[in-house]
Amino acid sequence: MHGLMRVLRTLGVCLGLFLATYVPTFVLVHLLSLSPGQAIPCIIAIGALICFVLMLVLCASARFRLVDFGLRPPGLIYLRWALGIGVPLAASLGLLDHFCGGAGGPLSGFSLPIWASVLYFGLGAPLQEEAIFRGLIQTAVRRTAPGDFRIVGGARISIASLAVAVLFGVVHIPVGLFTAVIAFVLGVLAGELRERSGSLIPAIIVHSLFNLCSLFWSIVL
Repeated sequence: MHGLMRVLRTLGVCLGLFLATYVPTFVLVHLLSLSPGQAIPCIIAIGALICFVLMLVLCASARFRLVDFGLRPPGLIYLRWALGIGVPLAASLGLLDHFCGGAGGPLSGFSLPIWASVLYFGLGAPLQEEAIFRGLIQTAVRRTAPGDFRIVGGARISIASLAVAVLFGVVHIPVGLFTAVIAFVLGVLAGELRERSGSLIPAIIVHSLFNLCSLFWSIVL
C-alpha cells in the first residue's frame, strides 16, 4: 500500500506541474490565433515564464531555493560528459529516427527558415523543456520520491529522473512512437546529468544536441 501511494504521489506531482505549466501556455497561444511560425516562439517564451513563476511559488513555501531547480553552474566534468555522451548518441539516434520514426523530425509540419528552426528547436525548446521537466518537475518529484534504482552493472538511476523521463517520452508519442522512445532515452540521460551535476546546463546541452542532430538529418537527407 505504501508503494502504491508513493507511485500515485509521484504521478500526481508529474502531471500536476506539467498541466499547470502547459495548459495556460497553450490556452494563451490559442487565444492569440497565431501562425505556426509565431506560435512556436510564443509557446517557448510563455512556458518558460510560467515555469519560472511556479518555481518562485515553490520557493515562497520555504521548501525550495532557486538553486534547487538546477539554476547553478555545473562542474566541468559534467559538461564533458554531456558532450562526450551526447554527440555520438544524438547523431546515431537522430539518424535512426529519420529513417524509422516516420515523423520527419522537428521540421515536420512547419515551413520555417533554417535559422528559425535552429534558434527555436536547437536553443529555445531545450532551454524551456529542460527548465520545466528537469528543473521544475524533477526537483519536485525528488522531494516526493527520493531514492534510486539499481540497474545493470550496479549503476543507479534516480526515481525522479526515471519518472520524468517516462513523462517526457509519453508526451512525445503524438510525434511518433520511435521519437517517443528517443525522447525517453534523452530524458534519462538529461535527468541523470541534472541529478549528478545539480545543474540544468548539461541537460540543456544534451537536449540541444539531440534536436540539432535531428534537424541536421532532416535537412541533408
